[in-house]
Amino acid sequence: MKLFLILMLVLSLSGCGDRQVERIEVSTDFPAEPEALRLEERPGVASEAEGRLIHTEAGLQSPHYTFRYAKQFSAPETELALRLEYSSDTELQLHLDFESADPLIAELPNSAGRQSVMVVPLGTELPQSFQINTIGDTDGEGENGSTAGLFQLERIALQQLLPPAETLSGFELSIPLLPAESPLYQYRYRIDYTYHRELLPAAASGSTEDGSSEDAPDEVVPLRMSSGSRSTAFRLFAKEGEHSIYFYSKDLAFQPSDLRVETDLPGFRITQVSYQPVELFAEDTPTPIPADMGTILRYDTQAWRRSDWELFSWNLFPSILMFDFRDYDIQAAFLKRLAFFVEKKGSTGKLLPNSVIDPLHGWNAHNYRARDLAAFFQKAKAENFPLNPEEELLRRILIDRGIIRREDGEFLPGEGGFLSLSRESSDRLRYLFVTHEGYHGLYFASQEYRRAVHSVWTQLSEAEKRFWKLFLDWKSYNVEDEYLVENEFQAYLMQQHRSYVDTYFKEYIIPRFVSLYPEYEQQAEGFLRQYPEHFSRSAELIERSAQSLVGISAGDLVCIRETE
Repeated sequence: MKLFLILMLVLSLSGCGDRQVERIEVSTDFPAEPEALRLEERPGVASEAEGRLIHTEAGLQSPHYTFRYAKQFSAPETELALRLEYSSDTELQLHLDFESADPLIAELPNSAGRQSVMVVPLGTELPQSFQINTIGDTDGEGENGSTAGLFQLERIALQQLLPPAETLSGFELSIPLLPAESPLYQYRYRIDYTYHRELLPAAASGSTEDGSSEDAPDEVVPLRMSSGSRSTAFRLFAKEGEHSIYFYSKDLAFQPSDLRVETDLPGFRITQVSYQPVELFAEDTPTPIPADMGTILRYDTQAWRRSDWELFSWNLFPSILMFDFRDYDIQAAFLKRLAFFVEKKGSTGKLLPNSVIDPLHGWNAHNYRARDLAAFFQKAKAENFPLNPEEELLRRILIDRGIIRREDGEFLPGEGGFLSLSRESSDRLRYLFVTHEGYHGLYFASQEYRRAVHSVWTQLSEAEKRFWKLFLDWKSYNVEDEYLVENEFQAYLMQQHRSYVDTYFKEYIIPRFVSLYPEYEQQAEGFLRQYPEHFSRSAELIERSAQSLVGISAGDLVCIRETE
């Protein structure tokens, strides 16, 4: 019966011609004659259904909307943007068409039914038409096929993107204020961008044989968010590819009304800006907050949804979660047993009771992949091992996020993994930890990067490999696990800028090790004489892979930094 009703609706709508939209407000933020811009839809729907999704032969989507420009319509010479104000309970895509420019596709984030805004930079050409489509399977329809609660487009506006100053490249974008925040939610501001580094000619000074520059160009994009007298400036360190960065009103301590982007970086382009309310409700298994590592490091604990920890997802690799714990004790209740099960020498594969691990040191920061997490919880189930309440909560979070899954009563690996750090660490250590653990996250998330690291590792001499196993054994890792050894090998090399890697190992790590174990002094001196460039050469090879695959460098995974 439902299919018959839907089919009848499609047939009835398909016979309707273009119809002027009445209930969706269409405007400009620059001077325009009345009725110089209007919106038409095909197929036409009843006025109360305008701006919603309908069932069509192609699936669930909006009508096809066409902009009608009167002869007296005069567009400004500056670049334009299209602003949509909407509410939705599903993920959607906006498809924009132009007369001569290529079509444009942008994402409309799920706003959980609250009013949200998306702004899409258009360039200088006026949009001709658009349609909004659902992404994948869509829930939320009533039994009668109603889509009233899934999406509602309320307002559309063409607005100018003004240059910030005569001497600067970039633009300023006005952000209409949404309803005042409540204790139950804050606003998330998302900026999507693409960046493709332009290569120098092979003959250019300072370039390598493949045309890439030995010294990365200045890839910093200044951003400023402001509202009246309040303002915060950031530096965006552009990464190659398509990425999103996020800002949060509780963390900013105000609701921005203006965004300024200042850049003439070749190959860099802002593709869309969106903002929406997000819950502050403290659920046991909260939805992760998408964030850059820089945001995670400074994120105001007053904006945490819980008092004891917060959960993020890494903007560069969303399948990698990040826990930020209030202190080491809370982190240990969640993760210490995992550390001994997965990484610690002498205990890997074993579930140690609290009475054994309580007096022992775990880690100050952690990283775990899906495979090891599934093995941990499967062994606990098979042995009927009593877990901490925090570990049981962790299991529920991991299942909810698809990092592990349960099938026929068995725990199996899903995708991704998670990292953790604590607010009890100093700011200096937190930065070091987020970089070290972040490179583990990259290792978990990118098969190509793992292959590149493995290639570097296998080309080492046996003496070089012995050094690393001796070093990691001293650090209490299980050096019988080749995956773990290669993972730590790359993370220790990449946790600092490549120019400091020799200093770290030659002037800190090796002297400290020899002071504790003087019997290895002659062996260490022989290693350094035989392989004087081991650390810098290995770091260079791995960094080259990280840059070419994911656009990130040694010692810095941060995309945005607040400007002092």
